[in-house]
Amino acid sequence: LFAFLLEGVLFLGQGLPSPQLQNMPDADEWNDLLRDNVNWTREHFFKNRRHMRAAVVFSHSSSGPAEIYFDELKELAARYEEVPILLVEDNHWFEEEVFR
Repeated sequence: LFAFLLEGVLFLGQGLPSPQLQNMPDADEWNDLLRDNVNWTREHFFKNRRHMRAAVVFSHSSSGPAEIYFDELKELAARYEEVPILLVEDNHWFEEEVFR
């Protein structure tokens, strides 16, 4: 995990491992990890809210077993609608979507 604010842009590096069947923890452990990541992200948005003009979130896939985290990211985007969020993930494709 990493987080820093640079010239008004919040950069967040998430601790969401790439979901692969051979390295997946059990469901309870995975959900705990996702909730921890949600809380960590929420805390950084709140802590930097007065100085943040944009956010960049580095992560793995935004679908599948990590969907809980990204649903919360959509809620944060709606709550901080004046702050554009760029999601950089490992799917190597781009999707234009506005979460509001």
